[in-house]
Amino acid sequence: MNKELTLRLGERYAFDLETHSGGGYLWRVAANDESVLHVEIKPRKASQDISAIPIGKSFPVQVEIKALATGKASLLLEERRGWEKDSEPLNRCSVTVTINP
Repeated sequence: MNKELTLRLGERYAFDLETHSGGGYLWRVAANDESVLHVEIKPRKASQDISAIPIGKSFPVQVEIKALATGKASLLLEERRGWEKDSEPLNRCSVTVTINP
C-alpha cells in the first residue's frame, strides 16, 4: 500500500491498517525521520460484541502521524513477526508526506 499526504506543520493524520496479529504479525516502523514525523501505532478496540467474532480474528491498528517540521518525509511500515528477522514482511505500507508551514 502506498499513500501520499500533504499536512500542515503540527497537523495530525490517522488511518487504519488491517492486521494479522492472530498469526503473530505486528505493524512496526521500519524507516522514519523522527525529527520530521512522529508516528504512533495503536490497537483499535472492537466496535461490536466480541462474542460474535471468530477466534483468531484480528482488529485493525490505527496509525497516527504528526507533522513536526516542514519539508518532505518518507515513512515505511512493515507487518512482520518479531522472531522472523531474515524473512520478508507480510505487508508494507509506504507513506510520503509533504509538510507545509
